[in-house]
Amino acid sequence: MSRPTIGITLPNAAAFRSQKYRNYLTLIEEGGGDPLPLVPGFVVDFEQIDALVLSGGGDINPKHYGEAINGTREHEILDMRDDTEFQLLKQAVEAHIPIMGICRGMQMINIYFGGNMHQDINGMGKTIHSANGSGYSRHPVNLIPGTLIHEIIGKDRIEVMSSHHQAVNELGKELQISGMAEDEIVEAIESTNSMFIIGVQWHPEADIDENSLKLIKALIDAALKN
Repeated sequence: MSRPTIGITLPNAAAFRSQKYRNYLTLIEEGGGDPLPLVPGFVVDFEQIDALVLSGGGDINPKHYGEAINGTREHEILDMRDDTEFQLLKQAVEAHIPIMGICRGMQMINIYFGGNMHQDINGMGKTIHSANGSGYSRHPVNLIPGTLIHEIIGKDRIEVMSSHHQAVNELGKELQISGMAEDEIVEAIESTNSMFIIGVQWHPEADIDENSLKLIKALIDAALKN
């Protein structure tokens, strides 16, 4: 069986030197795919891509959901990355190829479909998240029975590694919540239509375990069936 080509977004070409971003490539390879790194401004032929992964990173400009900066870290905003990833998402949706968003990537999916964000979860009384986005926190996530992510992982509750100071607020159209942390932070979302679109707020690439491989293999299986 051939290995599908999985487009994986990176913030810039220099990310290749970072172990943090090389971990995404390793996750895709271990899941049975061939990663194709996509950097801002990259022009890609979607005839050559079988699935799209939106990686983690800095904050998304809140102008994309009609808000002024109010907790978003302005120094982290990369407008060219935002624009490129929105265009890639549009192309992937139109081409009906499977999509996975990780951390920032999940937030991008939510915003693309009309949702918005808590720009900073500090001060919200969220107890199990470090809420600074500067290091990983290990904590449980409850997966909602009947959702695709619950079916993929096959468990009601898992331990994850997360690192973020923002979180989904209002959910985008044609999306549903499929995982929640105990402090009520949205940890997973997915499409309510027939497309394979899933997003996780945690970082499966940071600790590639059984659950991480189930997620990426589900994306790759969907790519092979597409």
